[in-house]
Amino acid sequence: MHSTWTIRRRLLAAFGLGAFVTLILGATGYYAVSAGKMAVHEVGGVRLPSVEALLVISEAQTAVDAGENALLARNASADLRKSQHERFAAAKARADEAWKAYEPLPQTPDEALVWKDFVPAWERWWADHETYVGIARAFEADPSDANYAKLSEFALVTIGKSFGEAESLLNKLVEINRDAAHSTAAEADTSAAFLQTLMAAVAVGAVLLSFGLGLFTSQKLNGILNARITELLQGSEQVVAASGQVSSSAQALSQGATEQAASLEETSASMEEMSSMTRVAAPSSSSSRPTSSPVAMPRSRTWCSRPIASSTRASGSPRSSRPSTRSRSRPTSSR
Repeated sequence: MHSTWTIRRRLLAAFGLGAFVTLILGATGYYAVSAGKMAVHEVGGVRLPSVEALLVISEAQTAVDAGENALLARNASADLRKSQHERFAAAKARADEAWKAYEPLPQTPDEALVWKDFVPAWERWWADHETYVGIARAFEADPSDANYAKLSEFALVTIGKSFGEAESLLNKLVEINRDAAHSTAAEADTSAAFLQTLMAAVAVGAVLLSFGLGLFTSQKLNGILNARITELLQGSEQVVAASGQVSSSAQALSQGATEQAASLEETSASMEEMSSMTRVAAPSSSSSRPTSSPVAMPRSRTWCSRPIASSTRASGSPRSSRPSTRSRSRPTSSR
């Protein structure tokens, strides 16, 4: 029973396997690139800008706190106090800009909860800061002990509490974004290692399958080709045998034709002989007729002897002597 795996099917299976392996490798590579792109976007496009913006906000808060502490100095000059007020405005501008950059960025669920608590805490601290600035301007206008005591108590107690709450939540937001970045990087590394292993396994499996299928196909093709070669050799042997038979038949036909030609030559010679005999017999029969004059008989003998001699020389056959004998005997009988 012949196998249903024809050459066409084997070749299609080989090319199909190659295409399938290429598809798997391409899909794996595409997934790896997509995963890497997502990880890069998560770290470089979300977490890093978030941490940067939060650190700018934290730096602005620290700058404001430092300026508030500088205003506690009783011997601070007017220029120093003015520079601190300008420092407050610049820090607030930096904080607002960073706030605008951070707020539209994606947030994790934990980060969203912390941010929700941070916004009112920051507003309370900034409100306390503005109150402190008003008390500081009052102290600058009237540097009395009572105003200084009020300024010091508000800076160390009231602002210290609201500052601590806002700073704690802000640091927590930075920590959440750092952890998210580290987690994304770790997941990207794990995914990359898995994809590398998968691609290596698929490549090795594809090589083994291709080698096995190629070996199987080559063996089958060799078997089929050997069978076809055997059939062709047998056919050529049959053709050689048939050509030998045809040659023998041709030789037989040639021999028959030769024999027929010889027969035809013999027939032609016989016909020529008969023709010569007929030519010889015709004058002999005319000379054998009886005549009334006895003197004419020698003439007839003489006339008959000449054609007989000529016919004998022309035919070259012993048979031609018989009519001459007959022609000679006839005049004798008539005598």
